Amino acid sequence: MPDKATRSPRQLLELARAAERELQQSVATAKRLKTRSREAKRKLKLAKKAAKQAAKAAKAARNAEDEARQAYKKAVRRASKAREKVAKKSRKKGAITAPRSARNRSNSAPA
Repeated sequence: MPDKATRSPRQLLELARAAERELQQSVATAKRLKTRSREAKRKLKLAKKAAKQAAKAAKAARNAEDEARQAYKKAVRRASKAREKVAKKSRKKGAITAPRSARNRSNSAPA
């Protein structure tokens, strides 16, 4: 390979142009990578936001489930209490009720 002092001006000009092209390609690559990085950051931000909203929705659903369960239990307790109250009144009166297994003979057809 010839020494720098022995290179012709044409060779030096070609080397300068090659260096310029390489520099331009490096700049273009850097810009492309920067754009991809920016897009990736944007997607990450959106994904985090969606995950946060999903977590909030899940928490709200759990809370609603707990509230519904408590309301159901409260309603069952209230109904049980009312049933006991009615049963207690009927026992005090001495009311005789037919057993549940007895069928109503007045509505049955003769055999």
